[in-house]
Amino acid sequence: MSHDRKFHLDPAAMSAIKQHSIGCFYLWGAEATAWDKLTFVVHHAEKFVSLARATPKPFIYHFAKSGRISRISLSA
Repeated sequence: MSHDRKFHLDPAAMSAIKQHSIGCFYLWGAEATAWDKLTFVVHHAEKFVSLARATPKPFIYHFAKSGRISRISLSA
């Protein structure tokens, strides 16, 4: 999980994600309190696990504060 939403824009990071078949989740809240982030992760834990198990790697998903989930394209 990361707050850095730029991995898909960095050629070296994208190469590593693809080469090592990484599953990555971008989270909102870089400026949020640790409690707010923890609450969000616990609330959505089943969805994280479900996506991680069901989605062939590599992948990147973005979880918005609203709970909306978007898949980020890995094509360059």
